[in-house]
Formats: sequence, structure tokens, C-alpha cells
Amino acid sequence: MAGGRTLRRGALCRAVRPCRRCRQPVLPRRGTLARPPLLAPPRRMAPRPAADGRARHPPPRRGGERPDRGTPGPGHARLAARRAGDRRGRAVPAAGKHECRSEPRRRSGRALWPQPGPAAGTGGGRSFLAGGKRIPAGRTKPPRPMTTTIKNGGVPMGQTRRDGSRRPNRPLSLLLGAVAGGVVFGGALATAQTALAADGRALVEERCAACHQKEADGSLHRIDHVRKTPEGWTMTLFRMRQFHGVTLSDEEQRTLVRYFADRQGLAPEEAAPYRYVLERRPAVVEEPVTDGDLSVMCARCHSVARVGLQRRDEDEWRRLVNFHLGQWPTIEYSAQGRDRKWWEIASTEVPQTLGGKFPFRTDAWTSWQTAPKPDLSGRWAVAGHRAGIGSYGGTATVTKDGDGYRIAYDLTDATGKPLTGEGKSTVFTGYEWRGTGTLDGKPVREVLAASRDGSRLDGRWFLTQQDEVGGSLHAVRVGGADSMILGTSQSFLKVGSSARITLWGSGLDRGEVGFGPGVSAKILSRGPTSLTVEATAAADAAPGARSLTVGSAKAGGFAVYAKLDGIRVEPEFTIARVGGNGGPVPPMTAQFEAVGYLNGPDGKPGTEDDVRVGPMPASWTLEPFNDAAAQMEDVKFAGAMGANGLFTPAGAGPNPQRQFGTNNIGDMKVIGSVADGTATLTGTGRLISTVQRWNDPPIH
Repeated sequence: MAGGRTLRRGALCRAVRPCRRCRQPVLPRRGTLARPPLLAPPRRMAPRPAADGRARHPPPRRGGERPDRGTPGPGHARLAARRAGDRRGRAVPAAGKHECRSEPRRRSGRALWPQPGPAAGTGGGRSFLAGGKRIPAGRTKPPRPMTTTIKNGGVPMGQTRRDGSRRPNRPLSLLLGAVAGGVVFGGALATAQTALAADGRALVEERCAACHQKEADGSLHRIDHVRKTPEGWTMTLFRMRQFHGVTLSDEEQRTLVRYFADRQGLAPEEAAPYRYVLERRPAVVEEPVTDGDLSVMCARCHSVARVGLQRRDEDEWRRLVNFHLGQWPTIEYSAQGRDRKWWEIASTEVPQTLGGKFPFRTDAWTSWQTAPKPDLSGRWAVAGHRAGIGSYGGTATVTKDGDGYRIAYDLTDATGKPLTGEGKSTVFTGYEWRGTGTLDGKPVREVLAASRDGSRLDGRWFLTQQDEVGGSLHAVRVGGADSMILGTSQSFLKVGSSARITLWGSGLDRGEVGFGPGVSAKILSRGPTSLTVEATAAADAAPGARSLTVGSAKAGGFAVYAKLDGIRVEPEFTIARVGGNGGPVPPMTAQFEAVGYLNGPDGKPGTEDDVRVGPMPASWTLEPFNDAAAQMEDVKFAGAMGANGLFTPAGAGPNPQRQFGTNNIGDMKVIGSVADGTATLTGTGRLISTVQRWNDPPIH
């Protein structure tokens, strides 16, 4: 009731009038409201025009005492309002009374609203916030505040409005200007944008310098003090677009990624220890980091490789720690972080360790910046292996295509089946090959690294929609002075037997062919990039590792055996993920191989001198890993193993047939059985089939 009559919902909203001066909500003098209504939002500050002409919001105000006057800030008002029951979080004064705050509001984005704690510039405590940025304690001048682009009509750019229409990716004013200006204006605009996208530094000044202030030496704060891989810079730009409203077209983002990766990337030696995460290899178990507490302080949430693929000085690593705490305030309480003095370690020991282990300035990067970058066009010999399928090899032809390359594959697998494909690629930092295309009719991506002299490419390809499905890829230039063996169609031979074996590499059309003592080889076909022989192991051939030779080329990885000493399931442990079943995330499969081994000279299994024979034909079964898995019937519901060792998880979502109606996760033993003469050898691995990964960044 208000004023002796019942108010409709709309009337409730109109019953609270705003002050004509400060726009604060004021209750009517007569009557009372049983429940505070939905209040009209307070007046917004006028947007500040940026250098590019786009309107930008100033940073939001934060709680605490305002420096220009002693009245409580919005944080205190929200607290008082919650106590009073206002659902919108604003204090509702007594009927007809309020303290008018009509003083001019600050419109500059440089306004500083300190948080409760040490005063600005005193250097005490952790740090304070200025304009939306976390500033390390001890700094007297905060950087320029972050600003966000105003969204047209309240709908973020590139998203769908309520009426079903699509929000354009460009600001509305720019779009209307192009329409009003006609074809001539649109053509000039497109030309200007193309020219801007072609100049990386101009884009940085246009899109980044509005928030990242220039320092005394002309460098941009934060940006010019970090080195990353192309994937790392892609993640940074995504965060700028997603969280801070930076407007970038896809072409502009590609230009910026290439600019940053070329100018502030990693040297080949710096990225080499962590290439497994760039190549998205499945089932990699990282080695713990012994330096400081990095395995605990950093790797509880993400991989060690994500840290190792960045380079910063100690101060910049400390700013990153401050950013983590500002972006995720509960980080200290997550991942069991309270088992130690988290903040003291994170703000002192961790930046020192990271600054020493992954410094911004290194001899390797200085050397790579001045080194000539190789031209990768030409004809290449290629070989690789895909788990569960086998080896393959052949040739690839690389040609220049603008500022990138095009590649065409002509390969065959171990059975002689042709595998063809094509694609295009961009090379970042002079050696980081990133390609997209097709192979055997399926869309794939390539992540390769070129050697310093441009004579070799190594990496991995994988399916575009299932990066766990893929294979290794190694390539050398055809026509070089030295011969080289890249791979073989089969890596073992049993005594007293023969097999048709193909070798792939470069310079294989010259020199004698050898498989070691006790093995003869009859040449069936020969060329510069492939060599096929009929290899026969004598009945009295000594078991063990062999070196293959073709002329001056020599390679290991071949073995002769009489009987296997053991079978190991590889990988020993991995995970799969449910998916599909009408959901947006496809299932993530898991591939296993049964690999035969010989005991080494010490005669003991499981030691470093064991001889790896190679993948063997096997039959596959699943068993519960423990009693809990048996009780939940994980083997029945989690998925199925294929004949080639591929586990396909069951569909996503709750399963009403399972106990508690839970989803189709499971914890299982993977058993591979190999027949070796009259004996059957088995190996065991572990597989956990778990839930979907909803956030799948380029670097985990």
C-alpha cells in the first residue's frame, strides 16, 4: 500500500522519485511500501572519447572513502542497502529525506579510488587498485586505467539481439557512417583498415596505447616487457577482447599476433623443452619443477609449460602475480593454497625464482633476433607415426604464398595406402610453423618447428576438432649433401622370419643398405626419399637393438628379437572425456598401444637399458580399476575399446540407468594382450574417463 491505495508493479517503480539534482532514489512522503521496488538506475557518467573516436566508459567506482570528499563511496551504500533489504544494492533514505550529493562527478578515466588499506605511495601492505588496475606497493604513479568500449544498444558486438538480428562487429557509428557515405566512403574505409592491419606497430598504438601508457624509454607499460609464443599472444589478445572490450577484427588480431611473436617471441632453444603443450600431445605427464615452489604455486592450476613459455623480468613477474590476485581474488584459497603462507611466497620468492629461471633478456633470444631467418620453400622428405594406425612417409612440397606458405603432401602408410593432403601456413618468429589444411580428406592443423638453418621440420599434426587424434611429423630437405633416415614402416624383426620394410628419408638412393649382423636385405625399390627392402633375420641372429645404415646415413630404433620379455601399455596413464549426445562438446578419445620390450644387459625388466621393440598387434579389454569402480559398473557404462586400442567414451549427460543417475565417467584398467608364439603377454595401463573440458585454451 502507498498513499492508501494498492499500486501495480509499474506504479511501484514510479512511486520512488529520483532527486532532481543528484538522481538518488527518494521515497514518497506519504504512505509506506511493504517491499522496496525496483529502482531506476543511477545516472551514468558521460563516456570519454578515446583517441580512435570510439566512446569509452570510465572505470567503475569502487567502495571506500572518496579522496575528494569524506562521504562514503558506493561500496558502503551497497552494504547499507543490503541491510535495509534493497535488492538493487542502493541505500533508500527515509521518506522524503536524503543527503544530496550533487557535486560534480569526476569524468576523467584517471580517477583514483583507493581501497581500504595503506595510502597511495606509502609502499605498505600488498597493493592497491587504481582505475581498475592492480598497482604493486611502493609505486607512486599508477598506470593509465583500463577502459571498455560502449556496447551498441546494450548488445555486445558480434552477438545476437533479442529480436534475432545480429550485432555487427564494428561500432554502430562507423557502420552508419559507411552507409551514409556510400561506396566511395566504404572503399576508403576498407583501404584505411587494410593499411592499418598491415602495420603491427600502428595497430598497437591505435588499440593498445589508450590503456597502456608509454614509459620514459618509449616502451608501452606491460606490453613491451613480455615475450611469448604465438599461442601466448593469442590468449592475451583474447583476454583483452573478452574482458576489456578491445575491438579487433580477425585480420587485425592475426596481424598483432604475428607482430608480437616476431618482435617478442621465444628463441628455438627456449621453446624446445615445452613443445609438447604447443603440439597438444595427449597423455604427457610433466616433470615436477625443483626450482622454488613453482610446481605448487603455479602448476596446481595450469601446466608448467604455460609458465615456461613466457619470459619476463622479476618486476614483470611480480605484476603478473598482482594481476592473478586482482583477476581471481579467491586464488589463495583454491587448489589447497592455504597450506602455506601463500601471499608472502607469491609476492617475494616466486617472482625472484621466475625472473631467474625465465628472464626477459637472454643470449639465446639476442642471437636469434640477429640470425637470418630461413626460407622454408622447397621439396621435403617426410615421415611420422600415428598411434594405433602405424607409420607413414613420403614427400611434401612447400611453396611461398604471400607472407606464408602452401604445402602439398604425397605420403603412403605402412601398407602402401596413399595419403594425400594440402594446406597453408604462417611462420611466426622465423621458425614456428602453424598450418591448417586437410590430410586423407580430414581437416587438420600442424604445429611444427624449423631448425635454425631451415634444413629440418619437427612437430605434430592433429585433427581440427579432436586434437588428441594425430601423429608425429619429421621432415628434411630433399637434395642435401648428407643422407638421412627419418623412419621405417616396421621397427622390429623376429629371428628366422622375413618382412617387407620401407625406409623414408633423404639421399636413400646411394650407398649400401645394412640392418646389422645376422640380417640380410634385398632391395625391391629405391629412390631419393624411399627405400623398400625384403629383410630376413637368420635363425641364429643375436637379439637386441640394431642400427640401420644407408650409405652415410645411420639411425637407431630397430630391434631383432627371439621372444618378447614383456609388454607395456603406452601411455601408462591417460584420460578421456565424455561428450556429444546432443551437447556442444565432442567426446575426447584415448589411444593405446601394446609395445614389446626386451630386458637389457642387466636382465631386469623396467630398467633404463631395456630395448624397445615396437608396437605389437594386440587384443584389448577393460577392467574396474578398484572396488568403487566395480560397484559403479564403470566398465559397463564408461565406453568401449576398439580393436586397434582406441577407447571411445560414452555420451555426456546423466545416465538414468546408472546408480544415483550419474554420468558416464569411469576409472578403469586397460589390458593389452599380445600373442608371442605359444605364450600370451599382457600389459596394464590406467584410464580415467571424466567430464567435458568447457574451457580449452591454446596452452593449458
